[in-house]
Amino acid sequence: EPIKPEDPLKKEIAELKAKGVDVMKREWFEGLMKSAGTQRERMREPLWQMIEDWSAWQPLHKEVRVIIGMDAYVALQENNPEVPVLLVEGNAPGNRYAEKPDILNYLPNGKQVVLDDCGHMLNMEQPEAFNEVVLAYLAGLKE
Repeated sequence: EPIKPEDPLKKEIAELKAKGVDVMKREWFEGLMKSAGTQRERMREPLWQMIEDWSAWQPLHKEVRVIIGMDAYVALQENNPEVPVLLVEGNAPGNRYAEKPDILNYLPNGKQVVLDDCGHMLNMEQPEAFNEVVLAYLAGLKE
């Protein structure tokens, strides 16, 4: 019998429960801090507060990741929606991102902008630069 996509997720959820959500939150926080750029300290307190307050519902429920996540990606591949999309990525030594994300193959009006010296939480690390990019993109849509 073939392995269903939800089977590995059941195992992943069981492993998360065994590890403990608090441990997962701390590891996630430390990873985000490590992958950040030189402005990382400005986000330390608000980032930890956000993670600490989070219920962790999503990683504890396979439905949101299997059904919604996979269905949405398939719909993008099938429909190539013309909705404008902006992907903003951070380029710091410890942060990985795709220089040409696969998802842009299915979003004809998609665009990626990369901010230097930022990690994954670039809107918290460099809010001024992030806001400038987003506002410039939105202004361009009005034209």
